[in-house]
Amino acid sequence: MKQKFMRGTRVKIAKDLGEMMKHFLGKDGEAIVDYTYSERYGGENVESYSLVLLNKHGKPYNSCAWYVESQLTLISDDLLAGMEIIENFNLTC
Repeated sequence: MKQKFMRGTRVKIAKDLGEMMKHFLGKDGEAIVDYTYSERYGGENVESYSLVLLNKHGKPYNSCAWYVESQLTLISDDLLAGMEIIENFNLTC
């Protein structure tokens, strides 16, 4: 199976993440895809994503996992811009 969102993709997170994820950060916000479960730990799970969360000014403030692809909507596939955000966020952590 092929993953839907590549590393660096900017996505919109659904407002309703369901009962089991109601405590998750980033609901109804934007984020950059950092990696899939498969990319980090191996295996075939390419539908669960770790995200770098963005504030309303587009600046990274946290990371959180595991959002499923049905909770995400593509905003931009400008991977270079997304990778720059990831790199800057990782430098500050």
